[in-house]
Amino acid sequence: PAVARPLTALDAAVTRADVVFSATGADGYLLSPTGMRDAPTVIVDASQPRVVDPAVGVATEAVVYDMDDLDAVTSSTTSSRAAAAREAEAVIDEELEHLLYLYKRRRADAAISTMYEAAAAVRDREVATAMNRLGDAEDVETEEVIASMADAIIGQLLAAPTRSLRDAAVEDDWETIQTAMTLFDPNFSRAAVDEEVTEAEAPQPSGPPEGVIED
Repeated sequence: PAVARPLTALDAAVTRADVVFSATGADGYLLSPTGMRDAPTVIVDASQPRVVDPAVGVATEAVVYDMDDLDAVTSSTTSSRAAAAREAEAVIDEELEHLLYLYKRRRADAAISTMYEAAAAVRDREVATAMNRLGDAEDVETEEVIASMADAIIGQLLAAPTRSLRDAAVEDDWETIQTAMTLFDPNFSRAAVDEEVTEAEAPQPSGPPEGVIED
């Protein structure tokens, strides 16, 4: 435990102490190499002027810290904290940018998904019509060929709009996103597009239906 000692007991106390803290208004050195024990000792000299002879830290096993050393430690700590704060700000900025990207990508994916769903509905209807005209609605192989061809056409036609919608989201062109939703979703409402993103995870890709080729 820390124990305060008067100056009259200084010599005896120093020979037994592992840590010495001095804060006096005395003039001249109160501690010199001759009064130190032959063992490691930490001395903090907070006095102004200094009362620990600088030779103590050279001629003995004692480690001496004065006010200049304490100021240097404080400055170093402040600099370290400032550097850590800058690093934290950089991480926050990076994560915020990533979250904004996910937010924009999700809104674009909603419009893209709606566009492909509308195209898929047309595909199903037209494939059924074609099969009826061929007179064999139960021919699975023929139906698969026609559906595959329709999917390929859809993929080619919607590849460019897909890229445009994603670019529009990145550029905050929400008017284009809303226009696409209006064209392909009869039940579209502005509130649906403006819905806040509450999930922190990355959205699942809303790509074309199975079998559709997207450039």
